[in-house]
Amino acid sequence: MKALHAAVLLALFAVARSAPAADKGDVFTDPKEAGPDYLVQGEYEGTAGGAKLGAQVVALGDGQFDVYFLAGGLPGAGWDAKGRAKASAKTDGGQTKVEGGGWSGAIADGRCVGKTADGAAFALTKVERKSPTIGE
Repeated sequence: MKALHAAVLLALFAVARSAPAADKGDVFTDPKEAGPDYLVQGEYEGTAGGAKLGAQVVALGDGQFDVYFLAGGLPGAGWDAKGRAKASAKTDGGQTKVEGGGWSGAIADGRCVGKTADGAAFALTKVERKSPTIGE
């Protein structure tokens, strides 16, 4: 009986090893090769009507994005984990326009500017946060 179990396990292992790896899509190590969506996606921070505001722009592919506006700032940098609004963005003709949930604006050259659902102007700048423990 043990020999049968061992044979079955070996057969399953052989099948698993011979199966092709799942296609995980393109992988880029150079931002210049990653395409235009890479330049838009990321984290932005600034103010809206005098209050701190953060935004996370998530690339969905083909010039489509989800934009999450975070009251108080980015996670770990002021966001209270409650105030969050979602909008969509689309790149068309070299311009990325943001619309949804009453929010509107544009993303270009590392800046996200527009109006909140309440009509307050916002201006955010793209940031690249680094862990304080990097390299330890």
